[in-house]
Amino acid sequence: MKRPMLISGITMTVICALLTSLSECAPVVVPIAASVFLICQILKKRGTDTLLISYICIIIIIAAASFLIFTAAKIKPCAEVHNTETFIQGKIIDIPDYSDDSCTFTLKTDKIGTRKESQKIAVTLSVISDYTPRLYDYVYLKNAVLKIPKDSKNNFDFSSAADGIIVYAESTNITKIGEYRRTPYYYCLTLKQKILDRISVSVESNNAGLLSGMLFGDTDDINNQTKQDFRNSGIAHLLAVSGLHTSLWCGMLLTVLKLLRIREKANVPVCMTFLVLFCIISSFTPSVIRASLMTACSLCAPLVKRRADPFNSLGLAVTLLLITNPYTVLSISFQLSAAATTGVLLSTCFTDFCFRLCNKIPLRRLRGFVLYLLTSFMVSIFSGLSTLPVSAYHFGVSSLLSPVANILCVKPAFYGMIAGTLATAISFIPLMPFKAISFALFDISEAILNIVCLLSNAVSKNPVCTVAVHKEWLLNGLVIAAIVLFAGFLIYKIKKSKFMLKLTAALSVAGLLISIAVPLTVPQYKNTITILSAGNNIHLIIRSGTKYAYIVNSNSGTPAALYDYLPKSTSESLDIFAATYLTNANIHGLYTVKNRYSPAETRITPAIKSICTKREISLPENTFIKTVGLYRLSDEITFEIIDTYPVQYVIIKSNRKTAVVHLHGKAEISSVQNTEDADIFVFNGSVPEYIQSGLETIVISSETDLITERNTKYLEKQCNNLYFTSRDGDIQLNL
Repeated sequence: MKRPMLISGITMTVICALLTSLSECAPVVVPIAASVFLICQILKKRGTDTLLISYICIIIIIAAASFLIFTAAKIKPCAEVHNTETFIQGKIIDIPDYSDDSCTFTLKTDKIGTRKESQKIAVTLSVISDYTPRLYDYVYLKNAVLKIPKDSKNNFDFSSAADGIIVYAESTNITKIGEYRRTPYYYCLTLKQKILDRISVSVESNNAGLLSGMLFGDTDDINNQTKQDFRNSGIAHLLAVSGLHTSLWCGMLLTVLKLLRIREKANVPVCMTFLVLFCIISSFTPSVIRASLMTACSLCAPLVKRRADPFNSLGLAVTLLLITNPYTVLSISFQLSAAATTGVLLSTCFTDFCFRLCNKIPLRRLRGFVLYLLTSFMVSIFSGLSTLPVSAYHFGVSSLLSPVANILCVKPAFYGMIAGTLATAISFIPLMPFKAISFALFDISEAILNIVCLLSNAVSKNPVCTVAVHKEWLLNGLVIAAIVLFAGFLIYKIKKSKFMLKLTAALSVAGLLISIAVPLTVPQYKNTITILSAGNNIHLIIRSGTKYAYIVNSNSGTPAALYDYLPKSTSESLDIFAATYLTNANIHGLYTVKNRYSPAETRITPAIKSICTKREISLPENTFIKTVGLYRLSDEITFEIIDTYPVQYVIIKSNRKTAVVHLHGKAEISSVQNTEDADIFVFNGSVPEYIQSGLETIVISSETDLITERNTKYLEKQCNNLYFTSRDGDIQLNL
């Protein structure tokens, strides 16, 4: 085997991804099947293929074992405390973050209720008392409500387990018990906070957020518009510390060492020292550790008298990360880091071609400039293409102009990060000349980052910049691409034909691109209605092709999954926003729209638009703003909001179906007009007593205590499809 660690990394990634998404029996069935297959291979005659298959089986068994151990030690104890109210005590292990009247911090527990339990819990203190939480305080939280996040289908969401946090807690009662002795980790945290504070006071807030994001992956201070621009243009990987960042840092460091004529034997120790210091300064942020490990593995190859194979090193880093925590595979930061690093490594395969091409240029300086442009182009193209599936899956868009944005933005962003880093380091020197230098460097960094923001915004505004991507089609495309590529590999092993391997690789890429493009032509994805539950009320998203309408009637905030169903690509637009009852309690839905979309992109009704412009909203008691009337979203879909006190409802009509959605108020369905031809009924907050037979679909948006066996059996007899938002999560139906 030429690259055993690369095979190991790929196998670990695939198995961990399967185990974290399949049922509970999978971690037991998969290693048993692998063990049986391994025994069969051992009994066979030895050969190259037998060795390869046996090696893969061993890696599968190791992956399943690490998954079972991590689940038993971390996941199951956390799942047992979900939705419980108890007391917890432990040590505050990060610097508390204050916003408005709340405080958030991470607690390393030693006791949850009456059990001794060591877990990291993200705590939100909703009421700040006389005591101010501080780093390394030993505290006691009374009546803490513990929860594990859930996805739209009400399944546990363990994506944060990659960073060691599984449980989230809310409390209003905190007491300080004592203080822990300060350790080296305490000083790492305070050093990182001092760096972030220095950046925030020296640079404009949005650029400070960009600089912090590129250094430590901390993106809290970046405004929504900039985040959206980076996602649309395909350069969101710049805000997740990845192997691309650390490889660029080490590349710059090696260049400096070469200019200083330092011996090559010192290169690796110097770079390793830099990576260790980088981890210390970042207070061992998980994303920084992952990126540093990936780069360190490639640097250490010569030390063990091995030829440096970057793909093998990447596979080793991935294997080590997933063995220690299999849920790391769910982390967006890990996925972007591995994808970006793979893209950079693939681009180096074309380095010789660039050198041969540039050697024909007679002028030395011109030759160097062209070589720089070509290598930058290759790195940008391959890093952009390799991160494309990850961005498409998590952000719901495929950036068509990602290669262009990467060419324009990656190198300038890196230079801006270098200037900001040098400015921050120099700013800690109290002498006046150094302060002047740091101010100048901060100005340079800010100017460069402003240019990066302008470039990403210009690319993002292009109407053809992005197209929407459907996750199920993307997953199907990835599976098909993997099968085709595997078939090509087998043909190559048998026939030794590199042409077939190249052909199947091209077919794999084509299959992936087709899977992204096909949903745009499928009629069932053009007209949909999505029902999102928000406690006692609902939010509706109506889609017709690239046009969207958002109807809000909620007294309990905005659903977390709202962004998943609103327009994501530049080819789509939110055309209508309607609020049936807009009060202080449900104004958050309006701000969600306002913060995400500019007024030019959203046609908001005049009454709502006037409220948008006010900084403070203070409506008189019992005052409502009602939005009723007939709306045309497209040639295929119209909807009418009707207010017949005490009930509000909306009738949505397409060329194929009619949906009646109960929005607000207590009323029997018999009192709602114009429902005879309805195919779909949506009831908000109550189980109807009267249902006409022969309905295609019924959706009940209610609390779980309204779902009884009697109701379910009765309703299932009256319709073909029955959904409860509290049981089935967010419901998306075809119109």
